[in-house]
Amino acid sequence: MKIQKPVLSIVRGSFAAAGAFNLLFFLFVLPFIILLSFCTPRVNMLMMYRALFYGEKSIPIKPAPLESLPGYLPGMFVLLEDHNFYRHPGIDPAAIAEAMERNKSRGQMTYGASTITQQLSRTIFLTPRKNYLRKYLEIFIALETDLILSKDRIMELYLNEIEWGKGVFGIRQASLYHYGKKPDALTKEEYMRLVSIITNPRDFNVKTLFRQSGMAARYAALNARFN
Repeated sequence: MKIQKPVLSIVRGSFAAAGAFNLLFFLFVLPFIILLSFCTPRVNMLMMYRALFYGEKSIPIKPAPLESLPGYLPGMFVLLEDHNFYRHPGIDPAAIAEAMERNKSRGQMTYGASTITQQLSRTIFLTPRKNYLRKYLEIFIALETDLILSKDRIMELYLNEIEWGKGVFGIRQASLYHYGKKPDALTKEEYMRLVSIITNPRDFNVKTLFRQSGMAARYAALNARFN
């Protein structure tokens, strides 16, 4: 059965439009990612979203260099958030496919299977609203970020940009907010609590994390691995 020419034209036009969009988006994001190689944003998109929709004030981020933090800290995030961080190209295709199947069975977008690079991408560039367009852009940015930045730089940005409470962003502010001291003064046990709560830092903190079974399990996994 031959495909009619008008149909072929529509298909070709759709592919051309998609290709043009991807190229333009790549070029649009490119200079911002290049800037990230040596500049850590003091304000990110998630902070602006929280301010706009929740009226929350956030303290501008004060970066903590990766080398100033404990060497075991990145490993804690890799263990809980992204086992293949140092091996994948910014996304984990197998995890995404599994999440799509689980979302399909539930009839809603509950699981995202986001890598550390994807989490960083949406924190800096996108909003937390869950939909397939955001997921597509998140994946696109993550691939581009991994292409341009080193893994250590991605991890450094991640630690300095993620949310650790209402108006609390980055490891330095999280340390001061939750413990009243700078990151270099934290103990390993205190770091384990901080890492455990990032799945829901707006409703739980380092003192209440054991009230939530998922966070308690995260802490137990860290304790078994790093103590």
